[in-house]
Amino acid sequence: MEKFLKEMKNGEYAIVDSKTVILLDKDADFTVCFTLDPDSDVAVRIRFRPDDTMETKVNISTDAETNLITLTCINCENTMEFCSSDPIYLGKYHEKDLYLNFWVNSAGYDSMKKITYTLYKEL
Repeated sequence: MEKFLKEMKNGEYAIVDSKTVILLDKDADFTVCFTLDPDSDVAVRIRFRPDDTMETKVNISTDAETNLITLTCINCENTMEFCSSDPIYLGKYHEKDLYLNFWVNSAGYDSMKKITYTLYKEL
């Protein structure tokens, strides 16, 4: 049986991966590992933290040793809907830019979260 191969593009970007997940533990971080080729992968962790500012934002930190990119969503844990307003630059892979966009929904205060994410690579 032949394998069905799909290729998705959006303008000048290839869609490398796009999925929706429902978090069983609403308070735990969500981590996804993208295997770019047999010798290269990158992990992205999305975490939710409050602070006293009431400002909604995303802080980005990178651990080059472990190839882990952490996106800390500040004051987003109890919102009904939150998204990255622009694709988040993750870095380069084979001289091509990688971006991630994500959307978080919840059924209400203190409920499970649904995360939809898309990883893009410059063509």
